[in-house]
Amino acid sequence: MVFQKLHLLFKMGKEYNHQKIKDSGLSETECIICSFVISHEDCTQDDVVQAFHIDKTTIAKAMVTLEEKGFIERKQSSDDKRKKVLKLTAAGKKATLAIGDLHEKWFEQVLSVLSPDEQKTFENYCDRLLEAAKKSGH
Repeated sequence: MVFQKLHLLFKMGKEYNHQKIKDSGLSETECIICSFVISHEDCTQDDVVQAFHIDKTTIAKAMVTLEEKGFIERKQSSDDKRKKVLKLTAAGKKATLAIGDLHEKWFEQVLSVLSPDEQKTFENYCDRLLEAAKKSGH
């Protein structure tokens, strides 16, 4: 029973995040790419493929769309002229930062129904459950 409630809670959070990502003008794949690029300076398209194990064709199509939207640009690497590094444009940074902490914002909103003491207790319960899960072999 408790597992079903936790599953439903996470499902609701996922649905909320999907809608906010869609509202920002990005697809899920585009969001993944932009989030990676914003935190990995001078990365390449191959770096994104390797990091997320997403098909090269899927990433390539998303890159074209991101360039068309004006969210990302590819520039020649100063270290290796054969490589193109990815850079977010101002619009790309704005969209990515706007959705960057969606999970945290949503969960803070959900947790707001608990008192500060209840939130701390809940956090302690989560820590204990995570430790037990680690000991059980994931």
